[in-house]
Amino acid sequence: MNIDFATAISSHELEDRVIGTLSDLGFSLSFRAISPLHLEEYLLIKERKERTLLIFDEAFQDCVNQKSRKRDSQLALLLLQSSMNWTDEEIVRTAHDALRQPSIINSLPRRGETRADWFAVIGTSGSPGISSMAINIAADFSQRFATQIIDADQRNQDLHVLLGARREGRSGLTSSLSLQTIASEEDRLSLEDDQSRISVLDIGETPKFHSEMFSDRRSDIRNSIDLLVQSQNLIYVLHPENRALVELDSFLNFAKEELSRNRITFVFNKMGNSTRHKGILRSLKNQISDQPLFVVPRDYALFDRAQARFATLGEVGARTSAKRAISQLSIYLVNSM
Repeated sequence: MNIDFATAISSHELEDRVIGTLSDLGFSLSFRAISPLHLEEYLLIKERKERTLLIFDEAFQDCVNQKSRKRDSQLALLLLQSSMNWTDEEIVRTAHDALRQPSIINSLPRRGETRADWFAVIGTSGSPGISSMAINIAADFSQRFATQIIDADQRNQDLHVLLGARREGRSGLTSSLSLQTIASEEDRLSLEDDQSRISVLDIGETPKFHSEMFSDRRSDIRNSIDLLVQSQNLIYVLHPENRALVELDSFLNFAKEELSRNRITFVFNKMGNSTRHKGILRSLKNQISDQPLFVVPRDYALFDRAQARFATLGEVGARTSAKRAISQLSIYLVNSM
């Protein structure tokens, strides 16, 4: 199938690589923006006969956000940070991902008010450390409040394995911390009725945001979205990969439309000292502007020890940099309540 694509990229080197890479795969270049005004004229087209992928960088991002939202179901969007080093493989993969995510986002029906006592931990694909983050935040909370950690990731429910607990029912981990798996509608209703504990929900990888998601009949997708929207406090975890920035852009667009009542805190996990990691962190800061961001340094050995002992970081490395960073995050979240 022939697919048209358009570019709006300030870096001529990156634009030439994108055009060359996609053209070799049979994509057809239909438009090449030379300025934001030129792109604005292109985005005013109300009907396109062919599916089109618009690839743009941060220099054109404001124009795209202002002109393209809720306009054209045939137009897919892909943001490539020109400051990053993109491989041909990453360009192809992210292009295909973007084509699976239409740019129209319909209004999401809400189920009641947001819950101030719910802290939902979500994030990108590629194992950024969502479950580990949820476990350690919940452990910190339990030093002050009765807390339950909720395994709400119906695509990959494994918290009971990480914590050495049973899957069904409620498992007491300490006198003030318990684990509950959402395995049925009864478990979900019990969570909504329980106001005696702080709930830290491990929702897992953020669903792909596209127009059909709101009518998706698969219960795991619907439940993930419902829990995400109901949680007043969202902790979004990502790691230093270019793909994570692309997924983050999709989430930010969704948040702008649907999460105005939610507080979002970003966690950049597994941060190393390489120039590449520092470059991705700079791009991340540009994307989220002045929204709260915490950086957790990479320490695979520490997390491996914790997992091997069914323990939290506080139990195996209380004085480590990673533990201190997560403790600072937990204190911030508590003070935001």
